[in-house]
Amino acid sequence: MINTTRPLSICEIACSRGSGNVIITLRIFAIRSLEPGVIPLSIYKYFGQFNLSGSIALFPPWSDLMGPLIALGADVSLIGKNKNNVNVAEYASNRDLVKGNLITGVSFELKSRLSYYYRESRTSVDYPAFTVTILLNKPDDAIVDPRVVISGCTGRFKRLDELEEYLKGKSAREIDVTGAVSFLNVDFPSKKNMTPEYLKHLAGVQVERGLESLLKG
Repeated sequence: MINTTRPLSICEIACSRGSGNVIITLRIFAIRSLEPGVIPLSIYKYFGQFNLSGSIALFPPWSDLMGPLIALGADVSLIGKNKNNVNVAEYASNRDLVKGNLITGVSFELKSRLSYYYRESRTSVDYPAFTVTILLNKPDDAIVDPRVVISGCTGRFKRLDELEEYLKGKSAREIDVTGAVSFLNVDFPSKKNMTPEYLKHLAGVQVERGLESLLKG
């Protein structure tokens, strides 16, 4: 058993196999309440944002979870109006899935990947202006299943589909990292005394550095 940041929620990690793949599931046990089966939503509202399910539901600016979970293609398990599994990117984009539901679990495929993560912040304890997550594999030097996600942009997150298509199937030698940044089809709001243009420039620099580190590794 693993206690989350606040003792109001507990989760456990379970492994299962499906179609030859190992799936990691974080099962989240709801906040304890005075009556069995009743969730004190007023408490969840204020403290839930600090635990796993709350960080997904509320997408707070300080969370480092969402970019990696979206890149992993994670699913969330819901209870309430919708009792099913939903892709975390769909969940984060559809407020109707947030209303009237609680997250009871998070699952993603356990698979070896090369990874890069960066958070843009002024200090180590500051909220990030944005985060960059890059996942890929390159067996036999050909890039397979690249995933690039930026959070903190307009719309809260963006998966860089055009950049992923550019990378897919190419060898590291074929990739022009500087040119790859031209596929950075993402916008930013002004924040932390930084203009949208400057934030986009910073994000491009970090995507370039991330690709360089993964392709040369």
